[in-house]
Amino acid sequence: MNMIMGKVPESQLKILRVLWDSEREMTLAEVRKAVSVVTSWEPTTIKTLLSRLCKKGIVKQDKREVTYFSPVISAQQYSDYATKEMIDSLYGGNAKNLVCALLDNEHLSKSDIEDLRELFKVNLQKEGD
Repeated sequence: MNMIMGKVPESQLKILRVLWDSEREMTLAEVRKAVSVVTSWEPTTIKTLLSRLCKKGIVKQDKREVTYFSPVISAQQYSDYATKEMIDSLYGGNAKNLVCALLDNEHLSKSDIEDLRELFKVNLQKEGD
């Protein structure tokens, strides 16, 4: 999976989000219509970005009466990959350093911290079972 993902530019992620949100195959016209809600891109730009995603193997196209596009990877798979890459590159593979950075820079509210405490408790209990 890592071989096909690589870094996906924000512009291509906008296309992927449309495909992930649809949860079905989409025609080029449907992708254009959905993307035009969030961008002012020309149709040729959208087609080019879709083409690049297909070349990377992240999106597949199925040519029938018209061409249908669908993602090869899920949003969760990409999120997991991108998170791991960020932790590896910025924090030397140490997720604890990421959490410390979030705490030090006050990116987490008290509510967020309480939610995380609960998640840690649940995960520790699972490990103990």
